[in-house]
Amino acid sequence: MSEKILYMIRHGHLVNSNEGILNGQSDTPLSKEGFKETIMWKKILKNEQIDLVLSSDLKRTFLPASKYSRIFKCPHMSFKELREISAGRWELKKVSELIEKEKEEFFKRTQNPVKVPFPEGENLLQLQKRVKRCIDSFLKSNNFRKILYVGHGGVIRVLILTYLGIPLKNFFKIEIDHGSLTVLRFFYDGNVTLKAHNLTTGMRI
Repeated sequence: MSEKILYMIRHGHLVNSNEGILNGQSDTPLSKEGFKETIMWKKILKNEQIDLVLSSDLKRTFLPASKYSRIFKCPHMSFKELREISAGRWELKKVSELIEKEKEEFFKRTQNPVKVPFPEGENLLQLQKRVKRCIDSFLKSNNFRKILYVGHGGVIRVLILTYLGIPLKNFFKIEIDHGSLTVLRFFYDGNVTLKAHNLTTGMRI
């Protein structure tokens, strides 16, 4: 595999980000400020010669990814496989209400998110399988060397753990802020490094 760089931007704040709601795969839109947060890296990344922009098909990542592809004049591809983890029947419910009404099931899941899925949703192993399969197909391609994924916090956490060989049980030990930039570098010999993590406004790669 040739050397590759994977830039990952978490989408900005959503219209309900301050309400403690599990959005999962619901198509909740960005706030106006959230859209600005997501595309704030355009000036810095314009110098990186991005070859491809990837996103999920949910508008909170699809719309800013489309903007980036126009700025960088490169293709944009979206996939359902790159969506956030499915929260199943807990989608669009407040965490505070779940703790109050479904406390036992809620904490059972948080104590072992790798194997215990959201009710009627996914666990981390299922999330890992689908996102890795999708991203791997582009990392193995000779057509793209610098790839930008505009996506979801859970997906970015899983990709960091997966490609650095860190067990998924460490999922909650990684912070990925809204609008932040994280960068993974893939070397010719198969080694992978975390070049940058959770960069926010005003910081450089």
